[in-house]
Amino acid sequence: MQATRNTPYVTFVIVAEFDIKTGGAIAHQYPHATGIDEQVLADEMLPEGCHSIPEDWSIFFLNQCPANTTVPFTTDTSQQPPESNNTKPMYCLSLVRTKLDSTVDRGAKFKALAIATHIPYFQIFKPILLIALDEYYKNPTEATVKEIYDTLNSLDLSMVPPLTRHEKLVMRLSDRKDLFADKFARRSSREVNMVKLNSNAPNSSATSITLNGSYEVIPSQISRSKSATSLKHHHHRNDSEASGGLASDMSHNSSSSAVWVGDDGQQDSVQDSSLASEARAEGVRSHDDLVTGSSDSGHLGKRKLPHRDTHIYETTINYANIPIPVKIPVSAFAEEVGDYSLSVLIKYFSSGNTQVIGPMHPHLHTNGSQTHPVMIIFNAIITHKRVIFMGHGKTAASISNFVLAACALASGSGCFLRGFIERAFPYMHLSAQEMLEALGPSGYIAGVLNPIFESLPVWDVLCNVVTNTITIHKDIAAPAPAPSLFPVPPTMNPLQSRTNVRTDGSYDDEFGRVSGATQGGATQRADITVRPDSYDVLFMEDIQASIANHISEAGLRARFAEYVYRFLQLASRYEEDTQRMTCVGYPCSQYTYNNRTGQGSLGSGLRFSEEVAGLREVSINAARIEGWRKSPSYEYWVQDFQNLQETNPIQGFDLEHQILRLRNGKSVPDGEVALILKTLCENVRSYDQVLLSHCQPQHGGLQPIAIGLFHQQEYIRDMTVGLLNVIRDYTVGFQFLQSLNQFLRYSYIRQVYERQPSWHENLPQETPNANGSALNKAPSNHSQVSLGTS
Repeated sequence: MQATRNTPYVTFVIVAEFDIKTGGAIAHQYPHATGIDEQVLADEMLPEGCHSIPEDWSIFFLNQCPANTTVPFTTDTSQQPPESNNTKPMYCLSLVRTKLDSTVDRGAKFKALAIATHIPYFQIFKPILLIALDEYYKNPTEATVKEIYDTLNSLDLSMVPPLTRHEKLVMRLSDRKDLFADKFARRSSREVNMVKLNSNAPNSSATSITLNGSYEVIPSQISRSKSATSLKHHHHRNDSEASGGLASDMSHNSSSSAVWVGDDGQQDSVQDSSLASEARAEGVRSHDDLVTGSSDSGHLGKRKLPHRDTHIYETTINYANIPIPVKIPVSAFAEEVGDYSLSVLIKYFSSGNTQVIGPMHPHLHTNGSQTHPVMIIFNAIITHKRVIFMGHGKTAASISNFVLAACALASGSGCFLRGFIERAFPYMHLSAQEMLEALGPSGYIAGVLNPIFESLPVWDVLCNVVTNTITIHKDIAAPAPAPSLFPVPPTMNPLQSRTNVRTDGSYDDEFGRVSGATQGGATQRADITVRPDSYDVLFMEDIQASIANHISEAGLRARFAEYVYRFLQLASRYEEDTQRMTCVGYPCSQYTYNNRTGQGSLGSGLRFSEEVAGLREVSINAARIEGWRKSPSYEYWVQDFQNLQETNPIQGFDLEHQILRLRNGKSVPDGEVALILKTLCENVRSYDQVLLSHCQPQHGGLQPIAIGLFHQQEYIRDMTVGLLNVIRDYTVGFQFLQSLNQFLRYSYIRQVYERQPSWHENLPQETPNANGSALNKAPSNHSQVSLGTS
């Protein structure tokens, strides 16, 4: 999105002040009035309790309901403003600060500065607001407000690399700091000229762009000797434009086995692991590091340009003669709003002190009385309940974080579902409760500080972050009973499953009562059987163990994105079994082979290792799936899933299912493996079709595919090599290949050479031992043994 006069990044700048006699009031709205009740705006900008702390942040949204919809300014009353101006959510970030002043009543001044923007990552403006509010304290005039507005809208985001959905998924799942570096490789004319000058000079060192987008110097005598074999383009690229201007150059230059050196310019030849370690210690880097899996770009000498973390785009804004750094996340989705923290939410409601009070509800208690509190929050949001986070005595910033994190929890960090942010009120003042009441029974997620909300009839689930208690309202609305589901298939032995689903949504099986009949919206007795081996229980145990092992925030978001995707697969299976069709996923089927025609058919959808266990899991989730199907989030996903099917680069089969079969399948038939690889080879041709977004690093990356290098059937090994060759042909694919373990990399390199008869005599004679030490050796007479060479 590029700022223009009609679509500025920051739509409004608002200033509020507190007076002991008149209370909170709006002092300035620039460039024009928002059209919203000024008292409501002032109360949300000046959160309760702000007088007792030096500083606080509050977050609130606009354009969610008629009461907080902005009015675009126009001097022509006959001209109707575009509909998008009114309906698109607008995010407001407010900074309130208390300054002691003995000359005024109460001995302090209270002022708040807020911005309204359509940019979901509005946290980038925080450093600017900190300085801007100081400036307003010094000069509280409209001219100061105008200067703030103009400065914020001078931000230039035209150079932010636009990433596709699949590129964002790849980037957010990887810790590498050099992903898609080619998209950041917009160098200054001086740097370009320097590269050309160095490359044309007869006695100068050749300059190469490395995988992280930096520059390294190759001694000229080495680059000349390798130029014919190491630095040439050995594959024709049909999609070089799609992959970025420097994608091909970067991957092929990385294929060079030349020695990277530091300032001393000394040439060295690394022949074994001991020499390589010694060379790296002295500032020399061998490209054999690519074979051994090293991606460290350190020790490259002073000539290397500064490293850039490609997960963010860095720029600056000059305000008050101060260059203020701005860091923009390039892989954020629209439903990811603010700098929320899932780890804070999960840690807080995963402590042993968390209590769940109130009646059990089929939508919320998917594992009876032992349903994890985090799962109750997830279920409440996904089934569109009215959820309030209350934090009396807490800061508005902390309560807003809980709300934004809860929205991300249900949406899979924005990767899959949407519709929660438009119903979110990160900070809600008591004066704005009419907004909640106007929404009626429709679901929302709100954050409040005033304890009086506990007595108001505006919530179904109340999460008290002070007492660490989750309360289910005693009068929570009763859900419609789930339909009678899943009779035992005729092909299944009735003795293996005695499932009896009842019309009221309850059923018995060999493990006891799972769901009880409902009355008044909640089960009247705690007879929902606890399933210690249910997916939710095992998932939360794994999450808590990961948090104890200090999992990163990005890793935590990835895990819940997987959870949401599995929920969607369960919902698809549920629809298929109850409606005989599904609109939210691929139909469930397994691989079949026709002996008469000699043709196979790939499977799709969610597949269970044991069908009985699968039926039981879908049955347990039936109630909350029904609740979700009646929510706006369901309607959005139906549209989004249809759009994905029409726009996906790879179409015609369930790609995720095939990767999962290769990764987790037990005793997968050779015919199925061959058909999967054949289908992938036929469909993965261009940059956009590279399937890396389905090969998450936390699940081994390309390992499920690369394991085919060890298959007993030669034609399967051949297809695996061919597919990896296509993936390697792009920079990001080359980086994923680097992440494979040593044995897989060695096997891949060896088999590539075996398919090149002229290079056969140059194969290394050593075989890898238990720790793969032979992989650190390069053949003495052939220096191109690396992932970048074909």
